[in-house]
Amino acid sequence: YALYSLSRLFFYFENLRNFNSISFGELLSVFFYGLRFDTFSIMAGNSLFILLSVLPSTFVTEIKFQKFLKYLFVLTNALFLAFNYIDMAYFSFIGKRSTSDIFYQVGGQTDVMKQIPYYFRDFWHVILLFTVNMYLMLKYYPQQKKHHENYSYTFKNNLKYVLTIVLTIGLTFLGIRGTNRIPLDFADAGTYTKPQYVSLVLNTPFCILK
Repeated sequence: YALYSLSRLFFYFENLRNFNSISFGELLSVFFYGLRFDTFSIMAGNSLFILLSVLPSTFVTEIKFQKFLKYLFVLTNALFLAFNYIDMAYFSFIGKRSTSDIFYQVGGQTDVMKQIPYYFRDFWHVILLFTVNMYLMLKYYPQQKKHHENYSYTFKNNLKYVLTIVLTIGLTFLGIRGTNRIPLDFADAGTYTKPQYVSLVLNTPFCILK
């Protein structure tokens, strides 16, 4: 959540001219309600990581598997967060968060590919901020201590793992879908803030996946 909020803060400052009329109270509200859309992206992006982390087996605690989980976590979140940072510059051209259409544009239907060298030149500071973001993710990723644990297939242990998996999957599903009758969508952002600030509430991974 911290890294998503940090990218939202950078997005705000990078496009300050589009949001210069927002009050401090409205800005705090945007960051608060933005957590709901961040939850969708975090749960969707880390669903495989979450599932593998709660597997009822002793190999989950092995160092090699923990390293695999670490790289899976970092690479997946790096990809998702990268879209937020790309949009810091791209937003000024399209006036909204990028959607899945960006893949068609990168595929060659527009001149987006030709603009990539200019992006690196004009928005080097955004790339630097993204690099700092990734450094923080690696630095503060929990370190797994090596230990061996013999799993006992007792009824109590099996029940504990079943409940853990069911609860984890259930919470992940709720995080992605939401608790309302209708799944979380773009329109929900408009209920939390003024139309001109909707892009601040949203995050780019959410917009692409939706």
